[in-house]
Amino acid sequence: MPIANVRTLQHTAKDLLDRVERDREPFVITRKGVPIAALVPIDSGDAERYLLSTAPALLEMRREVEAGSGETQPLQEMAGEFGVELADVDAQEAASEAGEFELVEQVAEVTGWSPSQARQALEATIEVVSGELASGREVALAGFGKFSVSRHAGRQGRNPATGEALVIPSKAAKFSAANALKKRLNS
Repeated sequence: MPIANVRTLQHTAKDLLDRVERDREPFVITRKGVPIAALVPIDSGDAERYLLSTAPALLEMRREVEAGSGETQPLQEMAGEFGVELADVDAQEAASEAGEFELVEQVAEVTGWSPSQARQALEATIEVVSGELASGREVALAGFGKFSVSRHAGRQGRNPATGEALVIPSKAAKFSAANALKKRLNS
């Protein structure tokens, strides 16, 4: 079952809802790694039955709105009542980086695989590349770049936030972009 954290949900709510509707598959939402909610696909004819079985108060509110006796309220106003300011999601999305969730979604779209198949492929790729690097081998992907292990003498350092002494490891993962990728970035 697909999972997203609250931050991902904030940035990609429309995409997540589209995905649940398209794939007809439940989607778990987590906060700090703990499941807190689920998006569950339902047919429009099943909405009332689903609401009645899970949250009778929601069904009553819906009936009031449909009858004209209940009030709808803009999301911005509701957030204000709870002391929450809604951030400009478009600006956040423009500045954000592609995380695992976004990569899985894009792989699924490009390949035609289900999101779970795309996630398995991404996780397998990461596992294989990590294993090769841990064994001291390089991984070269033509047109993309080369993953390798950089070796240098281990040394003492300090955590800049706490000032605590720490040992800087002698090995680090390194990525070198291929010329084709560099050209694409600069075109």
